[in-house]
Amino acid sequence: MTAKGDMEAYNELVERFQNAARNRALSVVSDYQAAEDIAQDAFIKAYNALKDLEDPHKFAGWFLTIVHHTALDFVRARREGMSLETMKEQGFEAPRETRGEQIEKMEEREEDLRVLDALNDLRDDYKEIILLKHVENLSYKEIADQLGMSVSAVGEKLSRVRTLLKRRLEKKRVRRLGESEADQ
Repeated sequence: MTAKGDMEAYNELVERFQNAARNRALSVVSDYQAAEDIAQDAFIKAYNALKDLEDPHKFAGWFLTIVHHTALDFVRARREGMSLETMKEQGFEAPRETRGEQIEKMEEREEDLRVLDALNDLRDDYKEIILLKHVENLSYKEIADQLGMSVSAVGEKLSRVRTLLKRRLEKKRVRRLGESEADQ
């Protein structure tokens, strides 16, 4: 029904995924108000793209991917196009942290972006199951019910996905270290 434009059904989806969307955006931008705006934009984008969703049971992963991309677009726009003055006009305040804390947060953010990049490289079914577990914090049983799988199949698939992500992140880390050594 939602794919055909039933606003009441879509409003139910908004209520159901509102916290997950905001939390997903917040994990990327670390700014509550921006995360709220990003979530709202993502809901609008998802509504306009519902016709492209082939399997309604995969809405969660599909939608959270839209949230993630919307948040990354926001980060890129902030990084590339906004001057400090423009950011101040829009209410952004520079953090009052020590230089060490700022560097530590930047390193954490870079690691988060590497994880998200690795996650985005996954097949849709792998991405969906990891998002359901680690973004929506669903239990194995809830994931099994939502995806039409057994609880043991969910556990096996999550284990496979985590191993794959770990390998990909390790490869990227080794590649990055090699590049930084070559630069010296």
